[in-house]
Amino acid sequence: MGMDLISINNDKEFRANVWSWRPIWRLVATECEDFLPEDAYESGSMNDGYKIDEEMALMIHNKLKSLNITKIIKEYHYYLDNLPLENCKFCDGNGIRDDENVKGKCNNCNTEYTKAEGVPVGKEKNFQTNYRMYQEHIEEFIDFCKTSKGFQIC
Repeated sequence: MGMDLISINNDKEFRANVWSWRPIWRLVATECEDFLPEDAYESGSMNDGYKIDEEMALMIHNKLKSLNITKIIKEYHYYLDNLPLENCKFCDGNGIRDDENVKGKCNNCNTEYTKAEGVPVGKEKNFQTNYRMYQEHIEEFIDFCKTSKGFQIC
């Protein structure tokens, strides 16, 4: 699933998968809360056709362009990387499954990948850690806001 932002007045487009879109839109909601309508965050997080007019798109562009995106990304990733680990939802934190799908070693928290990531058996990273920010993608979005002349989130 992803978000396609389609310009209302020209042929510009911006595409983002759900993993990169949500942090971008959260950044917009946080930094543009003074002028973004109340329903914008929720609707903009869905692909229900929410529209941003040309004036609003330019306001978003100007606000985000004024920010130190590198610093914001660094702080955001620091926050994500320091979220506490959670008990594995499949084995309740003991590393062993005994359900209709798996009998024995948990295939969610007790894997070569989790071990390589330094995650102890029985634990898993907070789901929010999947939502990363990427400098180039945010900059692409900022430019899109300027050139789109308004857009729809589909």
